[in-house]
Amino acid sequence: MEKLKITAKMKTPFVTDGGYMTFDALLAGILFDQLQDVGMAHSAVPIKCTDGLFHASLP
Repeated sequence: MEKLKITAKMKTPFVTDGGYMTFDALLAGILFDQLQDVGMAHSAVPIKCTDGLFHASLP
C-alpha cells in the first residue's frame, strides 16, 4: 500500500493535545459540525469502532 500525505491549512486553530489527528477524525468532526449528530457523522465516513475508538486510518 502506498502512503498518502495530506497537508491542510485550517482557518481556525484546533487542539490535538500534543498528538496527531487522523484524516477520518477530521472529516467526522466537520460532518458533526454540520449535522450536530454523532451517529450520523460517523456513519457518513467509512469508519469502524474498536473498543469505543472510531477509526478508518491504518496504524
